[in-house]
Amino acid sequence: MPALLGLLVAAGTACAQQTIRLTPDAPEPRVAGVPRRPGAASRVVKVFDFEEHDTNPGEVPEYWFRAQTTPTAPRPGFPDWNKADLSYASESGIAASGTGSVRLPTSGGSVSLRLGQGVLPVFAGTDYAVTAKVRTEGLTHARAILAARFLDEAGQPVVASESRSEPAVSPGAWKVLTTQIRGDFEHAAYIQIELLLLQPEQQQRGPAPSHALWAQDYKGAAWFDEVAVAQLPRVELSTMSPGNVVVQPDQPTLRLLVRDLTGEPLQARLRVIDAEGRTVDALDRPLGENSTTTTWKPALTRLGWYRATMDIATASGQSVGMSEADFVWLGAQTPDTDAAARSDRGRFSLMLDEAPEGLLTQLPGLCRKLGITALTLPVWESGLTLDLVQARTDALSPVVDTLLAARTQVTLSFPCVPDGLAAAQQVDRDDPAPLLSASPDRWMAWARPMLDRFGQHVERWQVGGAAPMRVPVTEDRSPAAISAAFSSMVSGPRIAMALDAGKDAPAPTRPGLYFASLPRTLGATVARGVGVRAAAMPTGGELTLVVPASSPGTGSAQSLSASETVRRAVRFWAGACAAGDIPPSVRLALGNPWNPPGHERGSASPRVELAAWSAVMGRLAGRRIIGEYPVIEGCTAYILEPAAGSAPGRTGALAAWRHRDAVGETAIVADLGDGQIEVVDVFGNRTPAPPPTPGRGNSRPLTRIALTTSPVFIEGVDTELLRLVSGIAIEPSVIEPGIEQREHAIVIHNPWGQTINGRLTILEPGGFESGEKDRAWRISPRTQRFSVEPGKQTSLPFQLAFSAAEEVGLKPFVLSMDLTAGKDYGTIEVRRMLDVQAHDVGVELTASVEGDAVIVDAALTNRTDVSMSLEVTAFAESLPRMRTSISDLSPGSTLSKRFVFAKAAPLLAGKRVLVSIVNAESKVRINKSVAVP
Repeated sequence: MPALLGLLVAAGTACAQQTIRLTPDAPEPRVAGVPRRPGAASRVVKVFDFEEHDTNPGEVPEYWFRAQTTPTAPRPGFPDWNKADLSYASESGIAASGTGSVRLPTSGGSVSLRLGQGVLPVFAGTDYAVTAKVRTEGLTHARAILAARFLDEAGQPVVASESRSEPAVSPGAWKVLTTQIRGDFEHAAYIQIELLLLQPEQQQRGPAPSHALWAQDYKGAAWFDEVAVAQLPRVELSTMSPGNVVVQPDQPTLRLLVRDLTGEPLQARLRVIDAEGRTVDALDRPLGENSTTTTWKPALTRLGWYRATMDIATASGQSVGMSEADFVWLGAQTPDTDAAARSDRGRFSLMLDEAPEGLLTQLPGLCRKLGITALTLPVWESGLTLDLVQARTDALSPVVDTLLAARTQVTLSFPCVPDGLAAAQQVDRDDPAPLLSASPDRWMAWARPMLDRFGQHVERWQVGGAAPMRVPVTEDRSPAAISAAFSSMVSGPRIAMALDAGKDAPAPTRPGLYFASLPRTLGATVARGVGVRAAAMPTGGELTLVVPASSPGTGSAQSLSASETVRRAVRFWAGACAAGDIPPSVRLALGNPWNPPGHERGSASPRVELAAWSAVMGRLAGRRIIGEYPVIEGCTAYILEPAAGSAPGRTGALAAWRHRDAVGETAIVADLGDGQIEVVDVFGNRTPAPPPTPGRGNSRPLTRIALTTSPVFIEGVDTELLRLVSGIAIEPSVIEPGIEQREHAIVIHNPWGQTINGRLTILEPGGFESGEKDRAWRISPRTQRFSVEPGKQTSLPFQLAFSAAEEVGLKPFVLSMDLTAGKDYGTIEVRRMLDVQAHDVGVELTASVEGDAVIVDAALTNRTDVSMSLEVTAFAESLPRMRTSISDLSPGSTLSKRFVFAKAAPLLAGKRVLVSIVNAESKVRINKSVAVP
């Protein structure tokens, strides 16, 4: 569109030099070698430059009229005292070019100037762009808007065709406005342009709230100039698959349609980008004259979400049209051969707040492709009107019948209040519960056909939508009142109501259907609280947690949305499993997985979360999360094992990812068993794991899998072995400096059904793994034998001491375990972290460089309930130590000390400065270092 604006602006400038008087069917001037074409077939159909000083004695431009209120045609909000008129630079007016423009002044109220009927004829099925330059003065609340619509042969507006530019205010400068009307209306005969200065009340597109107080301007104006109309090529890009969902073994095929009536040679530039924003395939090709329909199969090798774009340009490189289509390529859903997986499939559903007709009819087939067995469909939508309620019911009827015949659980929802009903009843359109809880006389006319048609077959009815509610869950909602109103037409209605999903919110105490939107960032603590709460639903109750889809922008934002969807699903699954096996009352839904068609023709576009949802269903169904696997700091890993009743071939897995704030490289380095290990990403793409590397000595080999913030499922792991290893812990896991000898223990839990025996050795710290002795650590004993009965645990005590020079922070402990359990497992390596941490004093260090000086700031916090005095010393390599002291640091307070190493930047770059803090009373030393940038 920016290039097209340039084309129109250039055309407008050229036409400003010679006024065009284009009447319907007037031909273009003949050019040598080019056949005569109708004027309406030109790229630039018309430019209104308002240069009428010498030809038009009237107050308004030729072919235009004021559209203010009149006794015979009332138009509230457009008072007759506001009069648009021609404005000339020679008469103290202003113009973008030349001398003429049109001015829309306001003295309170809105202003309109419309193009008359019959001035701009159109070709059927043709798209048009309308642009204008605008400048405003004195506006605070009102805005300038460019609108366009089609008229039929009788001059009546084709209401659905109307489009508007963004509201604009541009004091002292000219700004380009643009809007586009699509040639999808068979009765379109003419274009009507409307120049508007709208007060806030008239800027509302839907019904305005009753009794609202609207601010407005009482003195101001907008000037319009160079209003141009251009014909656009009809450009359509779509996949050959319903809902733009392609499932293996099918491959994505794009359908290209370009129809242009100007006869210009055009070039198509196609690109396909993935969820990371990377171009994965491209095609540039000339187009045939007037019309081209063809297909293109991009070379895709990985499953996932994609966006295809097609840009149409003239021979000179001017962009005159574009289209885009989002699609997903998914792996085929493996048939569930066991009861556990089939049961879990029913826990994963889709919840739609909008279902446009094009998508609605495709939903039964899409559910089969996706393996979806539960679906929530809206009966009300924001644009529904009373006279369309029956048509909406008729459109839903065959879809619901087909879904029910396929044994899909159908829930029909009232996600919002239709705009007209909300305005009439003065209620919040985003919260239908208070209205539906009130007297049926207020809303039943809008729902009766739906309740009557579906009431004998659908028992589940939802009040509220998948999108997070912008209003609090209030008390003026009554499932009993809604159920009573529905009961005359619905057999045993079950009403689903919204509630708060926060981990501290109280659980419902009465049986019923409930749903709630999961927090966008679902941490482990919140997930566990929500999962346990869901599992604690009263008998006969059911809770559906909704993951709302968002899909912001392109590029890495898409990848982040997919990753967050998988993290939330896994964390919720872990929380629900924490209380034991997941009860039937717990469900998870993906909200609004398709974008509405919007300005793009064709099917609705799938959001990136749909691709991730399809993949994560297959990973979680038939499995239970039995706990976390301990990995390095900054990562999370959950162990998944087959659920009771699973088919014999179902294997275990790890679900793992790196935290966003993790520092340095993060990876799982573990003995994953003897199976074939694969790494599966959020879209279901499988990659063989790197070959295991030999362990130390005769230890079993270790597999190293690098982690990113995008979750992966590590398939084929030995979950029994992982459960055993994850059950090994060092207690306590925190070491306090200043204690000469510390008592710790290695705890071994046996999750297996047979006794385990073996020998355990502490290799690190101490240099036993590297071969370089580290006498700063003293551990005794380093080797012990153990025997643990099934389901029991044992504790192996040891003493630990370390040098006073040791820094605080995480310290790796490497354990070597020779294990037998019915067979000889060999030597297993186990890695754990202990935290050297001072409870009394908090230390935060930062290092910076100013000029050639290195500056180290130490923030020290007294964590005790008594005052303390500290000695603080900074050590930098090859430089004299620097020392300071703090007296009477009061409880809970923080004090910073600064050390400046002059002219030390070249010497210390990339090195570390050590700060040592000694408590003057306890003599405990705390050491911590910081890297110099």
